[in-house]
Amino acid sequence: MNEKAFTEVKRRELRRFHGAVDSVVEGLLLKKYEETRKADEYRDYARVCGLIKSNLHTLDLIADKTGPLFETTDERSNWEIYLSGLRHILRKTSDSYLFKFVLPMLGLDGVREKLSAYTVKCLDQLHASQKTMREVDGYVRNLSKGCAIGQEYRAQDNELPRLYASIKTWSSKDDLDHFLTGLAEFLDVSVEVFVVGPVQLYLMLGRDAFMMIFKALSVGKLSELRESDRHYEDTMRLHEFVNGLMANSTTVQVMQEVMKESVKEYTKRLRDEQERLRAQLPTKELKQRFAQRYESGILFRTREE
Repeated sequence: MNEKAFTEVKRRELRRFHGAVDSVVEGLLLKKYEETRKADEYRDYARVCGLIKSNLHTLDLIADKTGPLFETTDERSNWEIYLSGLRHILRKTSDSYLFKFVLPMLGLDGVREKLSAYTVKCLDQLHASQKTMREVDGYVRNLSKGCAIGQEYRAQDNELPRLYASIKTWSSKDDLDHFLTGLAEFLDVSVEVFVVGPVQLYLMLGRDAFMMIFKALSVGKLSELRESDRHYEDTMRLHEFVNGLMANSTTVQVMQEVMKESVKEYTKRLRDEQERLRAQLPTKELKQRFAQRYESGILFRTREE
């Protein structure tokens, strides 16, 4: 894989995502301003939005470590190997010894049910990830090839490799639409699993479930599970404090809203850019001719002349 091509994709998509976040936050701030004339309330809301925007830049650090995902091991991309391993574990979870015997034995049947539901969401996310990553992988490899050809002929036009990669990856508008629909699904379910889901799971478990979890983590034998709960009162007070913070947290609520709307805006912006690029080659014949001329180098010689 061409490192320059991957770095270009990474930086461009991060800029697009943060631009989408900025746009969504501006819209939310305008809406808040129109809804309230209380200066303190608006300042607090703006502070929360600023905190969320700042925290989302941690995605840049994560993205810097994703290069090895597209490297190949045993004729498979690493991302495919990792997803396969996770999918195997999650599919077995509901029939595992932990779920079938340990949790019921500890009186945590409610926890088992909620974790099972969350596992199903995680499997949906992995399925959407596989479909999306397969096409992203193809696009990155086509862009790498396009950049290599452009470098060979010392081409200066940065849009040409992107146009080449786009039509090689998605030969028709239907192919592109299918990818963008799948991407929207992947991003939406990812927000559900990684942003919304953990908070909902925590709030849904309830006081009794956490009492049993704390007991299970501290008792030495099963008979102690039925002993008085008075020793756990301090711990439960901490849990109730945290639970209240999460349930009434403006930051959590705004984060969820920002993420949901930002992935929609991001997908829209990506679609707009792809349609603008591909509009230069409106017919199937023009797309095929462009790819042939690009790969043979005729396109670059013609442009130089």
